[in-house]
Amino acid sequence: MSRKNTIFTPHLSRRAALTGIAATAVFGVVASAIAADPGAAPAAPSDYPMALGRPHTDYVYMQLGPGRVLGETNSQPGAWAGTASYDAKGTRATSGIFRYDAGWNFPKAHYIDSDQELFVLDGVLSIDGVDYGAGSYCYLPAGKHHDLMESKKGATVLNFYEGQHIAHYDAAPAGMYNPAKLVEKIDTAKTKWTKGTADDIAAWGKSAQRKTLRVDKKTGESTWLLKVAADPSDVKRKLATHATVEEIFIIEGSIASPLGVMNEGAYAWRVPGTEVGPFGTKTGFVMLVRSKGGAQKTTWSKDAKPVVWDAPYKPNLDKGQQAWAFKDLDKAKRW
Repeated sequence: MSRKNTIFTPHLSRRAALTGIAATAVFGVVASAIAADPGAAPAAPSDYPMALGRPHTDYVYMQLGPGRVLGETNSQPGAWAGTASYDAKGTRATSGIFRYDAGWNFPKAHYIDSDQELFVLDGVLSIDGVDYGAGSYCYLPAGKHHDLMESKKGATVLNFYEGQHIAHYDAAPAGMYNPAKLVEKIDTAKTKWTKGTADDIAAWGKSAQRKTLRVDKKTGESTWLLKVAADPSDVKRKLATHATVEEIFIIEGSIASPLGVMNEGAYAWRVPGTEVGPFGTKTGFVMLVRSKGGAQKTTWSKDAKPVVWDAPYKPNLDKGQQAWAFKDLDKAKRW
């Protein structure tokens, strides 16, 4: 199975509309009837632990997830949307990757009934006259009014929705929009790296640095970029157990794990209480990290273990995710 390892330096409605992202995400959850490559990995148990309605996912390539071009009744008509993880039974929150062709536009005034968090991987996405280029980040609370979304030259964007994310074409209900949650734009190319937290350093050593993008003052949930330099070949690391969900996406570089070598586009949704690691990196990396369900709290194993640098791809996945996780990547695409 081919996995690429190129390096990217980031400049660093209506219920019917649910048939868009939600429908594609449901496909990813229920597609276990499609047989995965039987030689690629052992079958994951069907009752694998879940958190916030989503199965433990460690790890898949987000660019391989099921998706479709959204229709006229969906939240962003004409955009291609792929899903990596989805809460099918509860909030209908989802994490995925959107692709906008050059000339895409959504000129209708509307609001979306879910908080939306996005990070631009390449190209430029414009929202109400604000241009979001590669490395740009924003957090848009539910009920925020939009007049125009467009991408003149095309874009690839990580999208995280906290609910069913339907576009409505009237005024948002009173009290839905909470301006205190808004992060209108962070251009990460213009923000400085700061020293990593104690947990960052415990996990990755003194080279760890981060850029904090968002912290929810009520819940402690947060989003940040983490950057780490290459490790020596004999590095040993302790195993980590998180008290909340850890969600990651690798933007640049690679990470060696017991489940395989994660390259650009690798995505994980790790449920609380799951021991993970040890991890190491031959290249250094930049990744986007989200803590869900509260502030990230980590406990560490007593002993450190050597990193396995060349483990075969052997992910822990829901059966539905196995249906698409083992496809070969398109080497012409970075994500």
